[in-house]
Amino acid sequence: MRRLFSKLRKDKSGATAVEYGLVAGLFSIMIITAVRLVGNDLTDIFVYFGNVLGNVHTNGPSPS
Repeated sequence: MRRLFSKLRKDKSGATAVEYGLVAGLFSIMIITAVRLVGNDLTDIFVYFGNVLGNVHTNGPSPS
């Protein structure tokens, strides 16, 4: 039994997969946070420009 635990403790092949998983999880959290923060600002910008373009269309010169 001691040999098995000693062998498992020396085996580092699974540690790399765990590290990649942790890094991928951290990146996904960062991306989700960035999209939420920037997404609200982008929505406001598109709504503003949509309103501006709508006002130009409705208040613009009449076609001759």
